[in-house]
Amino acid sequence: MAIASLQGLVQILAESLSEPPDGFIIEHHTAGGHNAGPQGPMKLDELGQPIYSELDEPDLQAIRGIGIPFWLAGGYGNHEKIQLALSHGATGVQVGSVFALAEESGMKPAYRTAILNEIKKGTDDDALVRTTLFSPTGFPFKVAQLDGTLADDTVYQTRTRLCDIGLLQQRGLSKPDENGKRRLFHRCSAAPVESFVKKRGLPHNTESRRCLCNGLMSTVGLGQIKNQVEEPAIVTLGNHLDSIRRLSHQGQHPYWVSDVVQDLLGD
Repeated sequence: MAIASLQGLVQILAESLSEPPDGFIIEHHTAGGHNAGPQGPMKLDELGQPIYSELDEPDLQAIRGIGIPFWLAGGYGNHEKIQLALSHGATGVQVGSVFALAEESGMKPAYRTAILNEIKKGTDDDALVRTTLFSPTGFPFKVAQLDGTLADDTVYQTRTRLCDIGLLQQRGLSKPDENGKRRLFHRCSAAPVESFVKKRGLPHNTESRRCLCNGLMSTVGLGQIKNQVEEPAIVTLGNHLDSIRRLSHQGQHPYWVSDVVQDLLGD
């Protein structure tokens, strides 16, 4: 399965000389986690979020015409949107956020509760979830704005920068030495700035970069302990929280996976 946002990449992968994917996840930029960047030069709004346009909307008719099964992601977490996806020729949908807040979710209960409390207080979707440039990959990344997590600039600035899991590291080649040999290195823009720059990185690419590896492990209660303190979490959700609001009765009650499934199927 390949994740893509627009028909151009789908077409290229479908025509690959190697074996094409068995299917595609067509992920809209409102989906949680990493998002494809907007088409054209990066422009930011007053909150520092990437600005998307009609150029970033997938041509589902063109994707359907390619003839490989596809699933739609990002805002399809209710029964009506599933029916809409099927009408566009999708095989189904990918649903994340509404399951992430269910009681059986692997998310640490404290963070589920914090999100539901924000919903209960009336915090709107745009204030609760923002699209950031925190990721070391350079791709936009959705972050729930929760106190005590890496969404908080104070928490981010207090944390000692390091890269000790390394799942998002980039590979590169050093400059030739006196014998003309070059060495393979790994670097991460969320690591110490000096280390990143020494490995041919640009200083401005380290600004605001958070360690997603450690942060996401802490979100599911598996955070590493450093100097007797657990690594701060970073919590991701999609922009569409309508199903969470409905199933939780505006943040007032917990709900379960069975409730989500029944809601999705329209039972």
